[in-house]
Amino acid sequence: MASTFYGVSIANSGLRNSKIGLQSTSNNVANVKTTGYSRQVITQVAAGAAATYNGSGIIGGGSEVTAIERERNWRLDQSYWSQNSTQTTWQTKSDTMSQIESIFGEPSNNGFTTVMTNFHDALENLTKGSDDPSVRTTVKAYGEAFCQYLHDAAANLVAQKEGVNQDVKNSVDQINSYAEQLASLNGAIAQAKAGGAAANELQDQRDLLLDKLSGVTGVTVTKTAQSGDESNPLWTISIGNQTLVSGTKYNTLKCVPGSGVFDLKWEKSGDAFVPNGGALGSQL
Repeated sequence: MASTFYGVSIANSGLRNSKIGLQSTSNNVANVKTTGYSRQVITQVAAGAAATYNGSGIIGGGSEVTAIERERNWRLDQSYWSQNSTQTTWQTKSDTMSQIESIFGEPSNNGFTTVMTNFHDALENLTKGSDDPSVRTTVKAYGEAFCQYLHDAAANLVAQKEGVNQDVKNSVDQINSYAEQLASLNGAIAQAKAGGAAANELQDQRDLLLDKLSGVTGVTVTKTAQSGDESNPLWTISIGNQTLVSGTKYNTLKCVPGSGVFDLKWEKSGDAFVPNGGALGSQL
């Protein structure tokens, strides 16, 4: 026969779980502007029925919260990383081309077309009136202007190349930093889950780093179950068809002076690295 206070125990489980739900909601509201934060929801199930009869059947045992999980979709994450890499590839190319257009002053009334046309027309006039001193003076002026234009453009292009080289180095430094942080987070997350603790915030940090990394270069992320346990898989992150991070181990890149911009190689193996997309792919 059910205890007199059994109903109170069931009601208490509902109140306790509702309190957890309110705390989870408060946490979501508090982090509404936190970059990389994923909304968290509680997983609530019916508690196992106690062996108590009320005359017509077994009475339920109330409810219980089994987990607080992130609202995150693995397939959407993969799609975002792919599209983010593509977007930054074309954005970087567009920015670079805009800088080159600015160097050549095109399109404008003071760009290459105007300077070249002025010099060409002056030469045409010279063929018709070579004895006219004013025509000769005009040819000289436009010729000097054309030479100065080419000189300035060349200097600006060299400066832009040096700027791109610096951007490449910064991108490599970012990749190396992200790799170290991702390996560290992989270890912390695996340790937390192995101990039965939640690692939602740590997983948010890892996903945010992957968001950033995908903007620098194309990434491929795989999860491999360990000993059949899919709840705490091994994360492997690859770039340029080679492994950057595997669990708590990571590789780094280095810049090597080349013809024009830097050549990139893996620090340990010395193999060449060819980025597949992202800002770095456009910079090279």
